[in-house]
Amino acid sequence: MNRRVERVAELIKREMGKIMIADFKNQEVGFITITDVDLTADLKLAKIFFSVYGPPEKQKQTQKILEEATPFFRKEIAHRVQLRFVPQLRFYYDQTAEKAEHVFEILNKLKKEEEKK
Repeated sequence: MNRRVERVAELIKREMGKIMIADFKNQEVGFITITDVDLTADLKLAKIFFSVYGPPEKQKQTQKILEEATPFFRKEIAHRVQLRFVPQLRFYYDQTAEKAEHVFEILNKLKKEEEKK
């Protein structure tokens, strides 16, 4: 990924975080964290990864709400970031935290088994 794409992706990530805190008022979603933005080389598509605290149903509901609010987010990014074209936005739930927790559980099991020996 070239430097410009990285800078724009980081800028979109930062602005999306600000939008979530200050401007996106939806009582149905919990605390949303923008974890990463993956931007295509032509700056036309931004994959926005998020995490939200709650059960899997809450995660799916939040993703649906974010997808429905995509026009709002694009408009806000257009006002905040100087780009020739505002990229299309796609939202994806970031499973990194769950995967890390699963790995730690496995490591803890192995450690306990070793201590029993």
